[in-house]
Amino acid sequence: MDYINNLPDEVLNKVFQLVCPKICWEVGFQPQSHREGKARRPMFIGHLSRVCRPWRSIVLTYPCLWSNVDLHIHTIPFNILAGTSRYRPELMEHVLQRSKTHPLTIKLTATDHENNNKFEKAFETLYSVSERWSDVHLDGHLLLLMVKRNPSRWTYRKRPMPRLKRLTLSRSRHCDSLLGILMDLTSNTLPSLTHLTLDRYESLSSIACQVTSRGFPWSQITHLCLKDGLGKAWMELGSIDDFFRQLPELEDLAIEPLLNSRRRAKPPAELYCLKSFAFVMEYGIGTSDQKELANALSFIKAPNLETLKVTIHSSMDAKVAHACLPPFLEQSGGSLKRISLIGFGEGLTTSTLRTNSHRRMSFPFHDWVLSSLRMLNMET
Repeated sequence: MDYINNLPDEVLNKVFQLVCPKICWEVGFQPQSHREGKARRPMFIGHLSRVCRPWRSIVLTYPCLWSNVDLHIHTIPFNILAGTSRYRPELMEHVLQRSKTHPLTIKLTATDHENNNKFEKAFETLYSVSERWSDVHLDGHLLLLMVKRNPSRWTYRKRPMPRLKRLTLSRSRHCDSLLGILMDLTSNTLPSLTHLTLDRYESLSSIACQVTSRGFPWSQITHLCLKDGLGKAWMELGSIDDFFRQLPELEDLAIEPLLNSRRRAKPPAELYCLKSFAFVMEYGIGTSDQKELANALSFIKAPNLETLKVTIHSSMDAKVAHACLPPFLEQSGGSLKRISLIGFGEGLTTSTLRTNSHRRMSFPFHDWVLSSLRMLNMET
């Protein structure tokens, strides 16, 4: 141990962060099949404090070692109660005390809606230090149930969230209500929020209209990820255009999967700041109409786009990509520096890119394809 203890405290702190990147806490029963198929959890940082006095001093000195919390609440069957871990607020408070004033990274999720009582207790503890929230991932379904069940308790409990930069809402079908609830829980307008992830959303028009009127800071979002939208999420006439017009500062956009949208006969939303665009297609976009396939990406125009990543999984996706990519590159391909086409294959890649889009490029089309090592990633 002598040669290890001779290392500077700052170096050992970095090592400890690699060994214990976060505090994982799983409450309740965990099925055997889930335990066997899951990667090994990181070591608890408190265990390192028991090795020797120098290590204990480091663990207690650096609050960053206690500032990343991942709490998942499992469903506990009635016939299996003995030996299951329970949520203990005093332990969570102990972790928060040791994190001192360091910004917090928090992930609070649950297996089922039956865990709403435990979720509320955990959320209440974490909400007491909301001024230190930096990166937060919440179970949107349980958050909505929690506030609806006891609105008088939460509606007027406004607390500041000045450091909140990244927000992820999972199982968030009612995103308009969830983001509105978040605005009701904060005493300001989330001045630092730039990264937003919506997982399993249901409607974009309701998000665009209702949440904007409640003060959600769409204009400052620079990174947006839309995951697992329902089939009708983009189907409201013209909603997709209005939604993206609220994001003038958007720099990075990811959509998983791309869905079919009904658009008005109006120009696309022009995103001049958009530098990176990635989207995934899974078994088509729900239509075989050739005109709709060609318009699958017509809702936005990104003249300064530098990176494009497209992932397909089936022959139906290949048809969509072959139809929608050429017109999109016509409008947004002038500044491209890198294209990643995953699942395409060489033949589909060549036929998709052999369009008039090369006229917008600063070099001929054949040079663009031949410079694959520098500019074009083709993955199968």
